[in-house]
Amino acid sequence: MSTKSLQDVRPAVWMVHAAGAAVVVVAALAFYFGFFAPTAADMQERTARMDQLQLLMGSSEKIASDHRVLQGRLAVLRQAAASTRKRMPRRTSTQEFLESATQLAAITGMEMELCSAAAPQTHQTHTQVEVTCRMNGSYASVCRYLAAIDQLSQISKVSSLEVDTQTNSQAYPVHVTFQLYYRGQLHDTEVKRGGL
Repeated sequence: MSTKSLQDVRPAVWMVHAAGAAVVVVAALAFYFGFFAPTAADMQERTARMDQLQLLMGSSEKIASDHRVLQGRLAVLRQAAASTRKRMPRRTSTQEFLESATQLAAITGMEMELCSAAAPQTHQTHTQVEVTCRMNGSYASVCRYLAAIDQLSQISKVSSLEVDTQTNSQAYPVHVTFQLYYRGQLHDTEVKRGGL
């Protein structure tokens, strides 16, 4: 081969440099988009997560304290619910309450005129019976009577209390309505657990 033909085959120096520069640029872009950019994004995400974890670790004592307080409140509420449930008989019978209400009226100085129960009202979770009493007594005896009713084993609520103050101040006519509560029928889950 002649020198002239070798010169024709040999590329120009600028072409070699251009090809080398293109390879370097492509390699740099591949490195940037293939490794550096994802790694930088991953580092930012991990840094943000570490900051979150540090904040959570800093507040873990407060969270633990709040949890202990809430656990204590839950225990108190469960105990109150159990105590209330114990005061709610299963059997809907107002006779015992009527007898106790009449006896307490005599003990506290009230004169019982009438004490009667309405028909039971059944709800999904409980049964409710309204008991109406008419009696006469002093202000102090009315207070003692209501306090004594509250101490009975069966849970009750005063839903209506009317005191006629237009008459003799020694004995006021009193009309009081109590709500008595009874437990509802056991649900399947309560039967499986052995009842409440």
